[in-house]
Amino acid sequence: MATVKYHVSHSFKFKGKEHTMLSQQYKVGVYVIYDNNPGQQGNVKPSALSNLQNKLRRDEKSGKITDLVFGPQITVCDDSGLWETKGGKT
Repeated sequence: MATVKYHVSHSFKFKGKEHTMLSQQYKVGVYVIYDNNPGQQGNVKPSALSNLQNKLRRDEKSGKITDLVFGPQITVCDDSGLWETKGGKT
C-alpha cells in the first residue's frame, strides 16, 4: 500500500507574478486548480503533486521562484487503486 504526503495548496512568485494551486482529495486522485483559473484545472495522482512540490522547493533554493508557501499537509494511502486520507475518509 503506497503512502504519499503532499500539501493541499501552495503559492509562489515567478518573475514577480504570484501563482497559486488549490487541491481537493478524491478517491480516484487529486483535483487541482491553478491560479484560480478554470482553464488550468485537472486531476493528478498524489505522487505527482508531491513531486511537483519537491521541484518547487528546489526552484526556490536555486532562485527560480520566490516566496514559496505551502498549506496544510495530508497523508493519503493507495488502497487497491482508491486513495484514502490516512486517519479518515476522503
